[in-house]
Amino acid sequence: MIVLHYIDKFDANTESESKFISVLCKGMPNNVESHVVTRDDNILRALYDIMPDIVHVHGCWSYRTASFLLSAHRRGFYTVFSPCGGLQPWIIKKNFWKSFLPRIIAYQYITVHRADTILVSSKIEKDNILRLHWNKRIRFIKNVLQTQDI
Repeated sequence: MIVLHYIDKFDANTESESKFISVLCKGMPNNVESHVVTRDDNILRALYDIMPDIVHVHGCWSYRTASFLLSAHRRGFYTVFSPCGGLQPWIIKKNFWKSFLPRIIAYQYITVHRADTILVSSKIEKDNILRLHWNKRIRFIKNVLQTQDI
């Protein structure tokens, strides 16, 4: 099995996502081949060069992330979306009218709705996404990272 992971960018703001992807790739069984691409790569070319069985997209509120997931889905790849906590109500409520509502209308709803599976790392996150009624195909995996800031 081949899995292609997409993360918009690696930087200080997405450090937990970067660690999560690293741990996720290392924890895969030996028969799983993992690849990681970012927005700096030619992602559509990578999609066809790698020809993954699963396209796993990490992160919310980025047009590039949404666009890549929708492109992979339209091309028939199985898509998994990990919001990495970005769909929590306290995140959405910040600057809702100016920032999040336009993004929800433009791309975030359709991204979540079209994903074949939503992968979450906490029961609270799963319950909150279920309350949105955007996608019921949600799977829970235990968060393997130590969360010191809670």
